[in-house]
Amino acid sequence: MTSLSCPYCGHDSPQQRCTGELHDKLRQVDNSISQLFTHRSGLLQEHNEIHSSIGILPPEILSHIFQYLCSPLEFGDLHSEQEKDNVAPIESPSWEMNTVLSKVSINWRRIVMTTPKLWTFVQLHIHSVETEDNLVWLIRFFEYSGHFPLTLFIDLPHRGFPSDSLIHPSVDDFLIKNFWRINRVYLRHPHEGWLSYLPQLGQMTHLFLVNLKTFIEASLSLSRATSLSELTLLACDAEISSPHLTILNFEQVTFNTLFRTILNCPNLIKLYFRDADAHQFLRSPIPEETFTLQHLEVLDLELYGKYCDGHWEAVLLSHIHTPSLRSLRFVVPTDRLFYVLDKSQVAASRFFATLPTTLTSLEFLATEKNPHWHENAKILPLLINNSLQDDCLIESLTFVSCGFRFMADILQSLTCSYRFPRLRRITMDNLSWLESGYTRGDLELMRPQQKAFLSHTFLEVVKLRLDVSERQLTLYMVHNVADDVAWLDGIWSELVELKRRGCRLDIFVESKPKL
Repeated sequence: MTSLSCPYCGHDSPQQRCTGELHDKLRQVDNSISQLFTHRSGLLQEHNEIHSSIGILPPEILSHIFQYLCSPLEFGDLHSEQEKDNVAPIESPSWEMNTVLSKVSINWRRIVMTTPKLWTFVQLHIHSVETEDNLVWLIRFFEYSGHFPLTLFIDLPHRGFPSDSLIHPSVDDFLIKNFWRINRVYLRHPHEGWLSYLPQLGQMTHLFLVNLKTFIEASLSLSRATSLSELTLLACDAEISSPHLTILNFEQVTFNTLFRTILNCPNLIKLYFRDADAHQFLRSPIPEETFTLQHLEVLDLELYGKYCDGHWEAVLLSHIHTPSLRSLRFVVPTDRLFYVLDKSQVAASRFFATLPTTLTSLEFLATEKNPHWHENAKILPLLINNSLQDDCLIESLTFVSCGFRFMADILQSLTCSYRFPRLRRITMDNLSWLESGYTRGDLELMRPQQKAFLSHTFLEVVKLRLDVSERQLTLYMVHNVADDVAWLDGIWSELVELKRRGCRLDIFVESKPKL
């Protein structure tokens, strides 16, 4: 049997091996050296952090940076000023970002773990009832977030998930006990279990439901959720009722859902309705009389959707009455308008004719440039010019992706000094110069004439309107596109001279003052 040599002196003979006492001392020295190396590595890491560019930042600054980095997209941004496509938070779970940050250094980990706001957005993608990792992270978020209100994002399976479970049997009780901490809820593919529990979320302020198609006949009363003020439905068909709701966002829902819900929510202040789904027939009775949204101040309508024939748009425009309206955004897909306008023109005329004098902001947005726009261009300016009262309180007009003829008609109507006397702002973006029935060469020849006509019409507006005392006007052009801005070149010197004489005119391009 081969004897082992001493690890310190290397002798094989027992007589020559180190004594036990000396052996213990050598082992202690080895342990001390190992601890010193570990301590040295930690000191080097701290040294690198201190001398790095970001390491000199105070912890509170790093905490703010981390909060900005980890903040999700707000899923209530369907009604932002220009873009309404951010209908969901970021897809990667927020805990992944927290984990990455906590692994950079000891200092970063300490900041991440002691910043409760980094743990207030709980995002879970439940693929099956055995998703144990998600359950662990759910409890961790509730613990690390302190007492801050939570946003709960849950993506449930489209099929096969038990209807009697919210997330998982082992965690449902924990979640229900902590309902009081949740103020914003996003549910994708919610089932009956979730619908029955939603009224118990007593602190919920915003509810976002996605893909509720399975339960077409669903009826959900949220009257018990007294704090709920905003509801967003995306690709859902459910009748929602609540006296507390003040903001409704609809996207890819049927007119049936729209009618049934707004009639059951009498205190609405803001209503956004986009990308209507007309696949389903209207099952509830069509309103026989005008229904009034007494408190509505903001209305955003996208009409003539991809699958709509103009019938239900006409029903909506014919029956809705908004005596307190202040802001109207009218989105018109031009390719559909050419096909269905004849069915809803009378209803649109009635709608514009009944707009209240409280209206201060009016916005038109064409969702596509289309060569047929000029064939419809005479309709909407006619509605504006003939329906709205001259003495209404409109202060802002916005036109996005509208055609040359449309804008020319609008500007011509504004040459009257008594037309919209409180108008202060005109915003133009993405002006379309397209005309049908012309070749590309013809269009190039026509472009200078179009620009000249538009510019001289605008100059006339400035001279006639701003000649009245206390009048002022600001023209905003959102993007610095050559054709969208160059039409002013021919009258620029005259505008500068008017400005020098005291004309209260301002022109901004890309938010920068040009005049």
